[in-house]
Amino acid sequence: MAAPHPLPSPPQTEPLPTRWNTFAIVGFICAFVMAPLGLAFSIVGFVQTGHSLEQGRGLSLAGIIIGAVFTLAALAALVTLIWFGVMFVPYGQYLRTH
Repeated sequence: MAAPHPLPSPPQTEPLPTRWNTFAIVGFICAFVMAPLGLAFSIVGFVQTGHSLEQGRGLSLAGIIIGAVFTLAALAALVTLIWFGVMFVPYGQYLRTH
């Protein structure tokens, strides 16, 4: 009877990353409070997590999306307020004088 062959050892894999990217966390939080700053931090975190083994790529992607949406909404509101001021303040002055 032949000796049994030993089982091959499982392939060695790198351990899962356990460290979170600081820019991803800060960017996600700031995306709700200060959207443009959160957008910038989230972009930095997204790039850094692509080049390292740190966690937080999905968190930074969410920060990018939320920061961009909130920034665009704030810009739209600002443009709308400026437009109303430019359009209706002179008209109101005209009405008061006539």
